[in-house]
Amino acid sequence: MKFCFVILHYRTLNETIECIQHLKKLKNQHDIQIIVVDNGSNDASIEKIKKQVIEEENLLYVESEYNLGFAKGNNLGYTISKHKYQAEYIFMLNSDVYIKEKEFTELVVEINKQTNFDILGPDIITKNGDHQNPVNYINNDIKLVNKSIMRNRISYFASFLPLGIKELIKKNRIKKDESETCRELVQIEDCPLHGACLIFSENFIKNHEFPFYPDTFLYAEEDILYYLGKKRYEKFVFSPKIKVLHYEDAATDLSFSNQGKKRRFIIKNSNRSLKILKKLMKSNNSL
Repeated sequence: MKFCFVILHYRTLNETIECIQHLKKLKNQHDIQIIVVDNGSNDASIEKIKKQVIEEENLLYVESEYNLGFAKGNNLGYTISKHKYQAEYIFMLNSDVYIKEKEFTELVVEINKQTNFDILGPDIITKNGDHQNPVNYINNDIKLVNKSIMRNRISYFASFLPLGIKELIKKNRIKKDESETCRELVQIEDCPLHGACLIFSENFIKNHEFPFYPDTFLYAEEDILYYLGKKRYEKFVFSPKIKVLHYEDAATDLSFSNQGKKRRFIIKNSNRSLKILKKLMKSNNSL
């Protein structure tokens, strides 16, 4: 059985090394292939990683000349996993996601036997102890997409406001989010999943040349994946039996020292992706 792990790397030197090292501690190393996709870092970080973690039979480095974004970068690793290694399971990880369970692959196979999933999401735990799966808010109709676009526009202008006003807005938003995420972590089927760690089954791999809609650059990939997946009657499963740690926003933090600029970058790309999702919804509704 072949398990391919795709790590999307963008300038996160230490995080990517740690991610690889955790994968090398998993059981059944002879069945595991690691593919590190350097997404046009252009900062020599991938060369430093190669010196510290030497390329070998079950570790492949792939370098893109420029930043393809989240969807296309992961699609590149997926295509190699499918066609070069004939993967039966493809695991997609952000470079700041760490797997500590040595029996991780065995647990995934066991969950698949029980659920016959197309896409599986683990319990993703942040450094603050928050749980990111299952995703508690998803843009699955045009009204919600419009609402998210409007909220993003308000947040964009708020990023230019004095610190006190911004903190008040942030405080109110967090309070609302906390009330929405108070839920028991049990196995759930047909739920949206966080993009930091996604597992694709053999059934999904057979039916798809790539997992992510390629027209986005960053953000809303989970929304589009879930929307299209539900149209195709695919099975999304969240299981707390498997856990990963997520030190989120590592790549974005390296790119932006100014938090206001970082926030505006996220909002702009989020809205671009949401508009693509909206177009998909409209075209499907017109059929």
